[in-house]
Amino acid sequence: MEKNKALQLIKKNERAICYARTSVIMDISPQYEPIITELSFRDDEFVHVGGGNQMPLKSAVNKISDATGVSFTENCGTRVKGSWSEVVIEKSPDGFFSASGDYGIIGFAQGERIKPDGTVRRSSICEYEFSVTDRFNLECLNEKTAPRSMAAARKKLLELKKFSTARASTGAELRAIRELAGIPTAFSGEQIKRPMLFAQIIESSDYKMKMLEKVSETPEGKEAIAREVLGTTKKIFGEPETIREASLESMIEDIEPEEDEVELFGESQKNPDEEKIKEIKVKLEEYLLGEELSRVSQDSRNHISELINDPEIGLSDLAEALASVEQYLEKKKVKQNEKD
Repeated sequence: MEKNKALQLIKKNERAICYARTSVIMDISPQYEPIITELSFRDDEFVHVGGGNQMPLKSAVNKISDATGVSFTENCGTRVKGSWSEVVIEKSPDGFFSASGDYGIIGFAQGERIKPDGTVRRSSICEYEFSVTDRFNLECLNEKTAPRSMAAARKKLLELKKFSTARASTGAELRAIRELAGIPTAFSGEQIKRPMLFAQIIESSDYKMKMLEKVSETPEGKEAIAREVLGTTKKIFGEPETIREASLESMIEDIEPEEDEVELFGESQKNPDEEKIKEIKVKLEEYLLGEELSRVSQDSRNHISELINDPEIGLSDLAEALASVEQYLEKKKVKQNEKD
């Protein structure tokens, strides 16, 4: 797809939520071209995770990874945390259920995405923990989801355990996609009702054709195409001694691109604060997905989400946001203790 057509498609779909960066599309070098994909999702492709947030299920994650050009390496899987045999359901005197013990699944995933220069950009190995006991206890505090009997409590705990591996795996894959393409790991109920635009970069077929036409202008070039592209000469007749080795790379050295090449995803300098930034983002995301911030205004939640998804955010800004959240939670805790 030509750059102008891609930009027109984005502009035309004003109702859609756009995760395709126009600045990146504008800077694509002639060797590559963008693909814009519009996706619509069903309600049953998401699961409610608290605080008004919806997390994509596996089917939706597969659509997003395809649309953003993200694939996953062999460094993907899950591992168990804690022991299921030590989990015990208890009922308090006031009738609330809770689970003691520590059991959960930690998912991990590493994604990769083709850069405009043809090399592969890999994400870090991203992790996502789904704690069955913590999630059970959170749902027991919610009047809408709290079980009313021991049988209902056991059923709910088993249901959380059943889907824990899939939820942890999906969460880890979403974090890898977010790192590579700036896609959030959770969406609001309003967002999933709207179409979404995603972008990826592929090699330009037009540029390839121009390159092959240039190479085929010489006899050596024609032979190189037959040998390197089609491979018929070597496979059928072997390598004739009288034919001089002609490298496809050597034949196209003089082909100049129509524009200067632009490195979109160049190797970033090592950031000494990178681990700290990642740690704070994970913590903010956990607060955002949990019940702690359920009574915070939507504008505040959107602001936190923007900070999490901003690849250029600095450590000081993130630390300030985390301090504000924790200060709010501390005040909330004090007020709750006063009521008690």
